[in-house]
Amino acid sequence: MKKLTLIFLMAMITGPAFSEPKILHSNTENTHSLKHYDGAFFRKKRSKENMDQQYAQLAINLKNMLGSYLPVHTPELTFGEVEPREGYFSNVSRPICVIGSDLNSLKWVQIQLDYLKTINAFCWLVEAETVDDLKRVKAHTDGLQVIPVKGSVLVEMFDLQHYPVLITQRQIVQY
Repeated sequence: MKKLTLIFLMAMITGPAFSEPKILHSNTENTHSLKHYDGAFFRKKRSKENMDQQYAQLAINLKNMLGSYLPVHTPELTFGEVEPREGYFSNVSRPICVIGSDLNSLKWVQIQLDYLKTINAFCWLVEAETVDDLKRVKAHTDGLQVIPVKGSVLVEMFDLQHYPVLITQRQIVQY
């Protein structure tokens, strides 16, 4: 009887160690498979061919993503001359260069490029048709951040009618 009691007690004590974990709460909405974190947790040896395919797919995804922002049109803004204005624009934390993809805007950017880089300006591209337009603008801006975006908010906030223009915290100028 002592042997049977001993075996029974050992089974009771060690039983939970071999059992499956109990799930107290499951939030299936925010649960993700570990396969998404494959590279972080498990080092796989990837072939060059596999990496080339991944980079090709990434390039396609980026092109599609950029294309989804285009075409961008801001009918309220046209190419033209802007009178310089002084002021305090508290909502401008970083200088904004407002341009189109037209040749006149690109020429203006080329003339102002060194200054725009010095002040770390970024460019709102308010007129562009295609990804090729965006690529051409990026080539002319030489590393400045270019964001294709409708410029209607600029019309309302800064009473703009024309571009190219530079908006800083203290002024709106065309140079």
